Amino acid sequence: MKMNEYVLVTGASSKLGNLISKILAKKNYSLLLHYYKSEEKTISLAKNLKEKFNNQNFYPLYLDLSKNHAIELISEKIFSETKNIHGIINNASLYTYDKFNNFNSNDFDSNFNIHFRNPINLISIISKNLSSKKKEGFAINITDENLNRDNHFSYNFSKTLLSIWSNKNFEKTLKITEYKPGNLFPSKNSEKTKIDFNNKFSKLIKYNYGHIRR
Repeated sequence: MKMNEYVLVTGASSKLGNLISKILAKKNYSLLLHYYKSEEKTISLAKNLKEKFNNQNFYPLYLDLSKNHAIELISEKIFSETKNIHGIINNASLYTYDKFNNFNSNDFDSNFNIHFRNPINLISIISKNLSSKKKEGFAINITDENLNRDNHFSYNFSKTLLSIWSNKNFEKTLKITEYKPGNLFPSKNSEKTKIDFNNKFSKLIKYNYGHIRR
């Protein structure tokens, strides 16, 4: 049953993460709701989801993905509530205002970690766990339609790396998909935007689920 299968959503309380979490909950998944600074919003999201889907579990999970952590620490954190993780949505993002000829190395490292290093670390950890059980899962990496924004060098660079890797990896245990949502918010017709995104992302979840061995 899907309700016993967990998906890790990074940046779960952001506008996009919130939408994604609700879509997954409707698909009968239990969720690990990752946050860094948004503890109250994430706890509130978990509570609201539990009220609507009381047969599923929704656990807030704190982890600073802008840091370069040891694999063991990340693994310990994400498996603290369950080892039955079948999917991950790498959605957490950091928007740093910088240029190629004027960037801060700490900001660059933070972007690199949150957009590239740790998404791959998380996929690797979950893949290893599933492989040991002879199971498969899915990973969806949220990138961007526009990776040529002025004054966002670190963001553009790190998201581009994730985009390239998502389309050229040879991972077998997890079906890896890139998703480029575009500029969803703000929107003149936010309700229509949400419905359109819901339909597209729901199809992506269904596609991935249908192409993996349970």
